[in-house]
Amino acid sequence: MKPPSPQRGYGAQARVIAPGAALGVLGGSQLGRMFAIAARRMGYRVHTFSPDDDSPTGQVADLEVTASYEDLDALRAFARGVDVVTFEFENVPIEAIDAVEAEEQRCEGVERVGVHILRVALEVPARQIARNAGVDDGPVVEKIRNGSGFFGFDARTKDYAELDERGIIDPTKVVRIALENAVAVAGTLLLAEATMVEIEEEPPAHPPEIG
Repeated sequence: MKPPSPQRGYGAQARVIAPGAALGVLGGSQLGRMFAIAARRMGYRVHTFSPDDDSPTGQVADLEVTASYEDLDALRAFARGVDVVTFEFENVPIEAIDAVEAEEQRCEGVERVGVHILRVALEVPARQIARNAGVDDGPVVEKIRNGSGFFGFDARTKDYAELDERGIIDPTKVVRIALENAVAVAGTLLLAEATMVEIEEEPPAHPPEIG
């Protein structure tokens, strides 16, 4: 009897990050601090990367790396020193994504998987903002990647500009609640031996006849 085939999709490619692993955080403010505290309670090590020395996240992390986000060598070294990386804010310079992408090409095995997760995660906020504005996220991300500094997409006017000059900042409360929920769900999944999910049923090809 042949064993069942693995399920297709993202779940089949997912890798469990078990307690004891090193989690990297890009950013050092209060959101990162909350993440670090929750992660260390679950047995993870936390490394943080930000331009600020003795940051709120760094005060509770196992390792604090202080360097500019434009310091690509420092960013590559940081990515190599952790198992997976997340970020606490949306304005990560596009050069950081390029550096991580280049690092991904040099890595192999599970290390490459981790770096790939970081690269994809860095693009997610910009993609979601573009989708929420009703535009194709692919060209938006590509144009942002070709820019520099605070160049980005203004979802309200659906054009491109230096976002800091327009006063576009992260909605802290929204980001904080999203992070808290994400940490809670991740912690549950990491500690659970099994999970239950609801499989959506496909609608019938032809509606039943009435009468």
